Amino acid sequence: MRRKKPLPLVFLQVGLVTRLAVGLLSLVLHLSGYGSELTAAEPEPEMIEEEPEPVLSGSLSIGDSGWKEYEEDGVRALHGVDISEHQSEVDWAALRAAGVDFAMIRAGYRGYTDGGLFEDAHFRDNVLAAQAAGLEVGVYFFSQAITEEEAEEEARFLLRAVSGLQLSWPVAFDWESVAAEARTDGLSGREMTACALAFCRVIREAGLIPAIYANQQQGLLYYGYAEQELADVVFWLADYNETPAFRFPFQMWQYTDSGRLDGVSGSIDLNLSLTDFRKPR
Repeated sequence: MRRKKPLPLVFLQVGLVTRLAVGLLSLVLHLSGYGSELTAAEPEPEMIEEEPEPVLSGSLSIGDSGWKEYEEDGVRALHGVDISEHQSEVDWAALRAAGVDFAMIRAGYRGYTDGGLFEDAHFRDNVLAAQAAGLEVGVYFFSQAITEEEAEEEARFLLRAVSGLQLSWPVAFDWESVAAEARTDGLSGREMTACALAFCRVIREAGLIPAIYANQQQGLLYYGYAEQELADVVFWLADYNETPAFRFPFQMWQYTDSGRLDGVSGSIDLNLSLTDFRKPR
């Protein structure tokens, strides 16, 4: 590679003065707000790094049965599980005897490669058996929507699946990242939020309680983009820390995916509901 000859001193001085002038002009334009309308796209919201304020102000402990126990102002949080066809055989009476108050049952899912819509194989049987055992029941849909139209399609699919069923707990939009080469790869936080809001609008219009299931990272994206729009949506937080690190309000908390209860073989997700949805909100 040929070495470049050094520039004469006068050119270096002129270049330095030019760069200083450009820098000063950019600073003036930035302070005046000029050109803000030319921004091509809003960046993703930054993750909040400061220590979050605790959301749970009541008493949190571990009960003798292994459940997390939470009480605030004399009101005990309710114990719950979430169930899908992956728990092939469920003894609902045994779960009730183990202290389960409510169940979130998967109604269906969208495939992460072809995008097809499918009803959970044991959905209706699980809902009816859980209710017969005395549990309150809500449902969720595992979404892989990439547009608002697809999210609305998922909500309508779910509404057809629950036709004729009485639900006392929320109906949740559960969007999660899956394996590489999924159709959802590269979906932005803003697009994800738009899908969640579209799903919840359809559910609310049907007279049911809309909810969003997400972990802390996804939750920060949701709230960073649409805090006001989500104010009336139940937030179901997945956070496996000893106490939640999430800095925004939530109404349900999935605190482990490795619980053990009579009535289900293998591990099971355990939840607390800080809201009793049988009462007016």
